[in-house]
Amino acid sequence: MRTPVRVFVALLTVAVVAAPVTTSAGSAKHGPPAGETAPPARAAGVVLGSTPATIDDPSNCAPATAAQDVSGPDSPDYTAATAGVITSWSSRIQPIIAVDTAMRLMVFRPDGAGGQTVAALTPLRDLVGGSLNTFPSRIGIAAGDFIGLSFVGSAEVQCRYPGIGDSFVFAFGPNPAVGEPFVGDFDDVAARLNISAVLEPDADRDGYGDLTQDGCPSQPIPNGGACDRTAPQTRLTVKPPAFTRNRQAKFRFVSTERRSTFRCSLDGQAYRRCISPVFRRVSIGQHIFKVAATDRYGNRDRTPAVARWRVRR
Repeated sequence: MRTPVRVFVALLTVAVVAAPVTTSAGSAKHGPPAGETAPPARAAGVVLGSTPATIDDPSNCAPATAAQDVSGPDSPDYTAATAGVITSWSSRIQPIIAVDTAMRLMVFRPDGAGGQTVAALTPLRDLVGGSLNTFPSRIGIAAGDFIGLSFVGSAEVQCRYPGIGDSFVFAFGPNPAVGEPFVGDFDDVAARLNISAVLEPDADRDGYGDLTQDGCPSQPIPNGGACDRTAPQTRLTVKPPAFTRNRQAKFRFVSTERRSTFRCSLDGQAYRRCISPVFRRVSIGQHIFKVAATDRYGNRDRTPAVARWRVRR
């Protein structure tokens, strides 16, 4: 039997955008450019918690907030081993239920002192009786956070089902907000919470699940959009005249994309990182200067801007 899970006060990190939100999946990823192979198929996310296969146990709860406290050796894990984004959550509900009954997913975080704080929550969702209710979401979660539930309404809900070695804590009535502590009033032994959630990685930390929501998991594209594979264009704004006696050369250059970096080459030498403006003292004769921009996603301009000039005696 593992030790009780505990939770801590923390505001949501950037993985939860402004306030906890529920969204549909992000835009689809663009196909690979010519000459590139398609990315491998995406794996499924990690399932936290569980729901019963059938509704055959009248283990209903009055409106309450609840968190899994202890899990037996063969029980599902309600705690996240790694950080990521919860992209959906589910609960299986008994056939007959009042129309005003609604539930939300809760995310709790240990406070290091035996307590737990609400780290995130979804909006309340209306429940449909006699089915597995599944709702899309986009909730950032840290390693060590664990899931629970909260529901309101005039009817009791099947919030739990039998689980050997399991127990959870609950409190009637309160519906704590993000940042508030949660203190359970009662323990329910030999029972586990009727809630599960799908946790996906978020490698680029843009707040979108890499497997189903993020159009480009390798790049922090706003709103989970498709990968940026377009290279920037580089332009020289200041360069020496075609013929000059001045051996001091000055170059200024810009990119069509903000936050680009540049690499420069003089007279066929290897490209080296550079920052505009660039000054070079050269000898008498013919010279060539090249500069290429690279955007923040690693796309490099394959057609550098070029300056050619001759220094006369």
